[in-house]
Amino acid sequence: MFSKRIFVSLLIIFMTAILFCPALAQLTILYEYKDVEITVNLKRKNTVLEKGKYDFEFSRMKTQAMHFLRISKEGKKIWTIQGEKLYYKSSGSKQWHDPEIPEKPRMRIEKIAEEKIVHIIFETGKKSRIYPFLKLRFKLEYE
Repeated sequence: MFSKRIFVSLLIIFMTAILFCPALAQLTILYEYKDVEITVNLKRKNTVLEKGKYDFEFSRMKTQAMHFLRISKEGKKIWTIQGEKLYYKSSGSKQWHDPEIPEKPRMRIEKIAEEKIVHIIFETGKKSRIYPFLKLRFKLEYE
């Protein structure tokens, strides 16, 4: 009787873990930047992100090649934006000697005035432990 109760309890714990654990481990964090200064008001759908300092978190889905940028302020997540993968001119072992590819992770923000678009470009670099040689671009409109 006692062993049956233990078995049922362990089975319930195991089934709960199987149901809820995959939902917790969907995204792999690639890199985080704290206090990134945004100099323009960013627009996305019906919301506007005011000028100021924000935290950026770049992540990738484990099961699919989907990349995301989470923008947060003071620990509160504001936006999650899906990005696209860009490719370097070099490929294979030539990437190790390409001066265009950074050694460490790098982020830059490019403003295109003609189209009123901001590109946030993130590169994992050559020495990244997970997903090296990854270059991502996130597009946002600005005011």
